Amino acid sequence: MLQRTVVLVDTSYLLASFYNSWEEGARGQLEISLATVVHRLDQVAHGLVDQPVQRQNWYDGIPDSGPHRYQRTLRVIEGVQLRAGQLIEWGDRRTQKAVDTLLVADMIQAAYKG
Repeated sequence: MLQRTVVLVDTSYLLASFYNSWEEGARGQLEISLATVVHRLDQVAHGLVDQPVQRQNWYDGIPDSGPHRYQRTLRVIEGVQLRAGQLIEWGDRRTQKAVDTLLVADMIQAAYKG
C-alpha cells in the first residue's frame, strides 16, 4: 500500500509561537523565512515516518481586504497548499472562522483514505 505523508499546519498558531518566543522589544525585528520553516517541517516529518512528505497544508484566515504578505508567500512555495478560512475583525479583535473545521475535515478525510 502506498503511504502518503501530509503535514497540516495551523499558520496563525505557529507564527504566534515564534512571535511569543521573542522578548517584547525584539519582536518587531522578527523576520521568519517561511520557505525555511517549510523545508524544516519536511525534514522533521520525513525523519519521523521515514517517507517523503507529499505536501503541506497551511491553514489560516484571510481578511476581506485580501491575503497578508506571508499568505501570498505561502501560496508560491512548492509543496504547500494554503487552505483558507475567513478572518473576521471586530474593532481591534480578530477571530478566524472555519479554519479549525477545515483542518479537522482534511485530517479525517486523509485518515479515511489511508
